[in-house]
Amino acid sequence: MNVHRLTVLLVAIFASGLFAATPAAVAPPSVSPNRKKLIFVNFYNTTGNKNTAYLESSIVDSIHELIKDKYAYDRVSADEWRRLETSGKYAAADFYDPEKLQKIGAFYRADGIIFGKLTAHPDGILITGKILSVVEKEVIAEKELVAPLNAEMFQKVNEISEVLAAKIKDLFIPSDLGALRRSAMLPGWGQFYKQRRPWGYIWGISVGTAFFTAAYFTYAYLKNSSAYQNAGPDDDAAGLYKKVEFNYSAMNVAWIITGTLYALNLIDALIFDGDYNLSKPVKASLLPKKISIGMNTHTAALQSAASRGEIIMNIAWRSAL
Repeated sequence: MNVHRLTVLLVAIFASGLFAATPAAVAPPSVSPNRKKLIFVNFYNTTGNKNTAYLESSIVDSIHELIKDKYAYDRVSADEWRRLETSGKYAAADFYDPEKLQKIGAFYRADGIIFGKLTAHPDGILITGKILSVVEKEVIAEKELVAPLNAEMFQKVNEISEVLAAKIKDLFIPSDLGALRRSAMLPGWGQFYKQRRPWGYIWGISVGTAFFTAAYFTYAYLKNSSAYQNAGPDDDAAGLYKKVEFNYSAMNVAWIITGTLYALNLIDALIFDGDYNLSKPVKASLLPKKISIGMNTHTAALQSAASRGEIIMNIAWRSAL
């Protein structure tokens, strides 16, 4: 059997493994990712200033309010977190330690943790906010700024909340390097990680089939080569030589195909993304999503014109984000 026919035969074998994975592709992939689970940790306050205690929870609550209508996720409840804080297993400083938070996140099966720290600063308060990816085991976003102890503080708090809220999407979209690492360890795993399940089956089965075929011909080559070298007068040396030659050619072709499929699997995991429908479904409505009516009584105007009792009403219409 010449090398050309051998190549055709091996390609047919690998193609059978490739098409064996296609039934999984018949079912349409899910258009929405699995719901994420997030932990919002009150900021660790080291200022010693009781007047800043409200910032510990207000920042993470602000982030939650900014993203709750954008992404589908579950939040670890305040009661659950309070039980952990009062369990005595952790000190306050532990809730700013990424390694310990990583373990806590794994315990809750969370995908991400939003946490931070408040530190005294000559110009006010140094606010540091971070987002930890429990899956990737690393801090994927960080923002640090100084907030003065005056009215400008609220603007700074909003700024850090908005920056971290914008980075939350990185918890919902799998990273390219994360997919590459997974597919390098196990072909197809990176595709599953990117929510491309059919391609995960295709690459896993095709590369696996190629690898085990190459391993089989390698074993056959070594076995027949040893038999040929130790052949006696009564053995069919010519027949053993033909087997060795065939196995050697098949082994080389199989390993080349295996390496090629493995490399294509890595490229596929790195370049292509899944279908990430991150937003919560929004119900159609002829009316604005929210109508807020605020009444602001101007004290100065009331003092100077008490008889008029002037009241200004502000009506703001906000549509869905």
